[in-house]
Amino acid sequence: MAWFKKQRATREKMLYSEGFPTAERPSYRAVLSALEMQLQAEWYLEIGSRTGTSLADRTCNFIAVDPDFSLGNNVFNKSETQFFFQEESDKFFARDFLSINKIVPELAFVDGMHLIEYILRDFRNAEASMSSDGVIALHDILPFNTRMTTRDLTALDKLDAWTGDVWKIIPILQRWRPDLTLEVIGAFKTGLLVVRNLDPNNRVLFDAETDILGAFQGTELSDYGPKTLFDSFELTAPATYIAAIEG
Repeated sequence: MAWFKKQRATREKMLYSEGFPTAERPSYRAVLSALEMQLQAEWYLEIGSRTGTSLADRTCNFIAVDPDFSLGNNVFNKSETQFFFQEESDKFFARDFLSINKIVPELAFVDGMHLIEYILRDFRNAEASMSSDGVIALHDILPFNTRMTTRDLTALDKLDAWTGDVWKIIPILQRWRPDLTLEVIGAFKTGLLVVRNLDPNNRVLFDAETDILGAFQGTELSDYGPKTLFDSFELTAPATYIAAIEG
């Protein structure tokens, strides 16, 4: 068993390009579980559930949104109430299900389409549905090479992993929403951005959408500079982060 773990770690390390930070175990799922416990969450919102991998860990009530569910995990666990919406997230938020049913999620996980225009909309719509003491976690913000950040959907079958340009949400929030608290967790395998100090009434990301996408949508990570990105935040190891919020 130890040999296989060593070989797996070696293969994973080979995927990393020079200058890119290495993500560590435990994975993002462990961080989400720790956040759920810390917040004593009653409701969890997930955008991009697909196979139900992270849903299977939830113990609170949840709302799952995905345009094409393919559940391969036992999601029917300790959660008392579960809602599944097989539709695009824009359509889900447009139906105003949360406010109509007076549901205010304490924790939201955004893992939808890995293109910045989708991530931007999912983040701002999730924030608008939550309270100021809620937490939004965004997956795939820590690529380990430039290839996996492509916006070319025809190239995906040639990749070992795909984060798309989700990484752009970090400089976008740093620039347009400095009031938010951003914590970048180096959780296996492609990181997690934990956002606190939410403001459900803030309209900046709605009003500035054209300017934001004009500034970032066409930008490649190779042009922006991996060093510029990774120097802009402090990376916290997942074990350290979990220990801090559990302590």
